[in-house]
Amino acid sequence: MKSFLFILLSATVQLSASSTSFAQSLLDRCVNSSGDAAIAACSQAISREQKNAAAYFARGNAWYRKKEYTKAISDYDQAIAISPIDASSFYNRGAARSRIGQIDKALADIDEAIRLSPNFVDAYKLRASLRAAEGETDKAIADYTEVIKLRPDASAYSDRATLFYSKFEFERARADYDEAIRLEPDNIDSLFSRGKAKGELNDDSALQDFDKVIALRPNEASAFAARGVFWAGKGETNKAIVDFDKALTLNPQYFATYLVRSDLWIEKREFEKAIADIEQALKINSKSAEAYSSLGRVYAGKGELAKSIEILTKAIELDPNSQDGYAFRGYARAQSGDCEKAILDFDQALKLSSQKDSSAFNARGYCWSKSGAFDKAISDLSSAISLDNQFARAFENRGTVWYSKADYDKAIADYREALRIEPGNSDVSEKLQLAIEKKVQPAAPKQNAFIDGKRVALIIGNAEYQNIGVLPNASRDARLFAKALRDVGFTDVSESYNLTREQMMKSLANFSKLAYDADWAAIYFAGHGVEILNTNYLLAADAKISTEQDVSKQAVNLDYFLNAVESAGRLRLVILDACRNNPFADNARTVTPTRGLGTTKPGTPLVGTMVGVGLGRVEPKPGTLVIYSAKNGQVALDGEGENSPFTKALVKRIEQKPPIEVRRLFDFVRKDVFDETKQAQQPFAYGSLEPTDDFYFSR
Repeated sequence: MKSFLFILLSATVQLSASSTSFAQSLLDRCVNSSGDAAIAACSQAISREQKNAAAYFARGNAWYRKKEYTKAISDYDQAIAISPIDASSFYNRGAARSRIGQIDKALADIDEAIRLSPNFVDAYKLRASLRAAEGETDKAIADYTEVIKLRPDASAYSDRATLFYSKFEFERARADYDEAIRLEPDNIDSLFSRGKAKGELNDDSALQDFDKVIALRPNEASAFAARGVFWAGKGETNKAIVDFDKALTLNPQYFATYLVRSDLWIEKREFEKAIADIEQALKINSKSAEAYSSLGRVYAGKGELAKSIEILTKAIELDPNSQDGYAFRGYARAQSGDCEKAILDFDQALKLSSQKDSSAFNARGYCWSKSGAFDKAISDLSSAISLDNQFARAFENRGTVWYSKADYDKAIADYREALRIEPGNSDVSEKLQLAIEKKVQPAAPKQNAFIDGKRVALIIGNAEYQNIGVLPNASRDARLFAKALRDVGFTDVSESYNLTREQMMKSLANFSKLAYDADWAAIYFAGHGVEILNTNYLLAADAKISTEQDVSKQAVNLDYFLNAVESAGRLRLVILDACRNNPFADNARTVTPTRGLGTTKPGTPLVGTMVGVGLGRVEPKPGTLVIYSAKNGQVALDGEGENSPFTKALVKRIEQKPPIEVRRLFDFVRKDVFDETKQAQQPFAYGSLEPTDDFYFSR
């Protein structure tokens, strides 16, 4: 600034010696004083010489320090009018304008300052900070790069690193923080931020940075919170909770830490603790959409889907741009069987996402597949995979869609990729084996023209569940249906009850051989069914499921049932009275037993998985009908009498005289059950038959 004043003073009109001495003294007081004294001295200097740029500039600085930005701007205007080539006046006026929100004018002033003085480091810094605040991140980075070229200092590296971090460019952020720390080894802010960047890169040395920050500042709550996030990312949940506890002890108003700790309680299935943390967060900010989103997620994990959806709707009302609100509500709606609305939520979540979300694409793809829109499902699942090529679940889901489309080569490829990523996933291993079997399965024999040809059936009734509880009517339903089939002329009806998974698989394998030269093949199953992540399972009597991985080991994939009937010549039927709900939930309040796994027991790792209500839709080949006792999104009542409403209606219509053609028969069954259950249960049929053929359950 002294050289700047010297240039200005050398250009002034020559004064007498005494006048010159007084004017110089006045200008010195103007420049070197502060507050009101500086303003008074500068005002005197200006009154003696109206075109005194230095005095206007100095008085503008005094006004600026007093936060009188409008007055400061007025004085800088005068300084610029007198000396329009002075970069400092443009810079200072730009700074003052930025303080009162005149960002465009501020940027214009700083641009001019840089044009007049291309090496003006502080001007680049100020412009960078304004551009960053305006969301012009790349331009801000370019300005900090200029600063580093001209005068590399720790703050410039640190500020540029922060911008790289905001762009998820964590490697570049870490490199800049390295330089900032090299220049200032004990800079706590840089150490803290580098630790976060390393954490994003899964670099264990992040811990050293957080430890050093804590050593330098042991009462810094944010350092404990950040180290907790690091531990959480490493799967060290208990260590993370210890750090979060310490952070909240130091700062009980630490809103974000309550929410992060609640995520860990959800992971540990300690839902009440999660709710307590979120309620503490809401005491700090009762209008937080983020907190309500977390709360909605907790209730979805507990299986209270209606409450979850209600809470997430509130989150969206508080913040219509809540990406988490839409995404979590989409998951809850998908679990409740309302995939149509779930897809709309995922649409909105993806629209709001600043960075494409592979999980949202995967979930929406899952919903498309449930609704039968297989091409859209494949598109979304492929997007999920392109964003994260280690996303085993997306490969598995896409493999299942290819399987549904009978493209077994692509299904096999996707299942193998999922297994490469997660080698021990027994569920995917089973799906892979099914796809391989389907690929090499021999074609069915040529159709027999006789309607009353060989008809065979396999009946399975699982009622005495060892770890779930008894379904009172399942065995009676199976016996009733077996008798009805024999009465209408089925030549071979095999009955089995309370089978283990091994026994179920053996029965299906034997029946597949029996069906090979039959005209009709029918399988009837009464018991518990579950749909998880787009795959349907029928539960063995000894099933004890607490994790997702248990399902394929203790239940039978519905595709095995479809494979067992596939070789029959004319008509293939799979009839499932198996949507009896939630055998693993605490059913203390349940009055009537049901037959589907809509949600899972709070406190088990299966909670929070995509578990559908009832069984998910299927797409069997032509000539095959799959009949559900309740459509997706509903549960099937076990019944208060001797038999379930579905089986009772089914047998009634099979025995009806004159007989009803099969397609119409199932229409009547649907209406009977719908009426008897007061619209609570509606059977549903998937598949198609040749329009030229009629089929009757008669001798």
